[in-house]
Amino acid sequence: MKHMILTTALLALPVSASGQDLTDPVQASMAFAAHNCVFTETGDIADHFAAIQAAARETGLPVVVEDAKTGIYGDMLALHIIVTAGLDNLSCLVKIPASLIDHDGFEVFETLVDTTFNERHPGHKGGPKDDPSPHIDGRDWVIDTAAPDHIAATLSFGTEEGVQLAAAAQKLYQ
Repeated sequence: MKHMILTTALLALPVSASGQDLTDPVQASMAFAAHNCVFTETGDIADHFAAIQAAARETGLPVVVEDAKTGIYGDMLALHIIVTAGLDNLSCLVKIPASLIDHDGFEVFETLVDTTFNERHPGHKGGPKDDPSPHIDGRDWVIDTAAPDHIAATLSFGTEEGVQLAAAAQKLYQ
């Protein structure tokens, strides 16, 4: 119940024009991930990637590298976002270190990302990761869209590592 209330609060926080919370780096990164790393389709990769980079800058994390194919924001040894664009794919990684998030925070992040996947891709495949360790939790999502694109994401939690969302969208060729 606690994480559902916090998720609702995250969705209602003051946000920028593209939907990112600008009040806290962890919340901004979680909102960024839910709004920008839950891909709907690859579409025009260059335009989509430019919009993702702009949203990453709005989190307030410092820009480490930014060019036509890569964006790195934050501190690679701490909270950071990495986005990349290829000829026919997009990827997004958001890493929140254990010093900034606990399992309750992971559950909030999981609910936020899952809610976005359910809104954008009703009936998607996904579920808890199969890992026997009590110190690790996670969730996977896999979607094949009508575009046709293949979209996959993994959200992981480790007591010593923190939380990481890795997502990718790949154009499919038939």
